[in-house]
Amino acid sequence: MIIFHLCTEKKEKEVERIAGEIGHGILKTGYGDLNKVLLGLCENKSLHKDIKLPLLYNMPEVLIFYKTEDEELDRFLDMYRETGLEGIKLKSIITPTNINWTLYELIEELKKESAFITQ
Repeated sequence: MIIFHLCTEKKEKEVERIAGEIGHGILKTGYGDLNKVLLGLCENKSLHKDIKLPLLYNMPEVLIFYKTEDEELDRFLDMYRETGLEGIKLKSIITPTNINWTLYELIEELKKESAFITQ
């Protein structure tokens, strides 16, 4: 499964197309999903945490891969690059460490990691 939040319809359509080609389902997320636990999003369960979200949170673009083999991930990323669309900065795979985080917690961790890498 590929969980995503993207800012353009063109990117959404390409992610949906590529996911279909590699045999993965998709889940489009938004602000209302930020307090949901990743396991709940992945397994279609109602799991959430009561966390205080910033009132005017600008949700960044993000791609999250669940139960995706390395070859599938490489193929997805290669196919997305071939579209010529602007890259998606925040990407992650679901791990035993982050599966019980909320979508918001994962995004914030990815933002910290990205800032550290680009220093």
